[in-house]
Amino acid sequence: MRPGSFLPLPADPGRKGRVEKAKFHPPPCPARVKGVVELPPAAPDLRAADVVISLGMGVLKDGSGKPKAPREAYGYAEQLKAAIERRYHIKAEIGATRALIYSEVKELGGPIGKANQAGQTGSTVRPKVYFAVGISGAVQHCVGMQNFSKLLAINSDPDAPILKIAHYPIVGDPYEVLPNLVRVIGGGRVAE
Repeated sequence: MRPGSFLPLPADPGRKGRVEKAKFHPPPCPARVKGVVELPPAAPDLRAADVVISLGMGVLKDGSGKPKAPREAYGYAEQLKAAIERRYHIKAEIGATRALIYSEVKELGGPIGKANQAGQTGSTVRPKVYFAVGISGAVQHCVGMQNFSKLLAINSDPDAPILKIAHYPIVGDPYEVLPNLVRVIGGGRVAE
């Protein structure tokens, strides 16, 4: 069994817990700040996200087949994530397919790693909305993300299997569609 495979039980108002208050007296401990170190961003928690925006190998090319730097697609995904969280006040995360993570995409270096992997070999996700950007729909990926409420798939290949199971299939260039989604959801703001 993998985490996220089942829905939680419904709330039971008949169940009661007991709150116990305890007094805590910490020992005196004088402290002095010697320096401030910025920590790296926390790893994404795909399982807890209401929205997952996943990138696949399709972001390595635009709609006409020209090679693209995946960092640009990641930048649009970050903007879409921020727009969704700002407008709808829900948790969004950026995911990726195993193929993209292991394709030795040097441009993404730090932003996308194993913690972003959604699918059977990564995190099993159960979001309200799953954005599949440049994802073909391989069985291994679909098994780990099949429990979404709504699937919006963006793919330049009209025969991509994921488009057949999507609630909102969009045949188009992810590098054109993503900025438009950011504009619509974010109220006209897109950073180039």
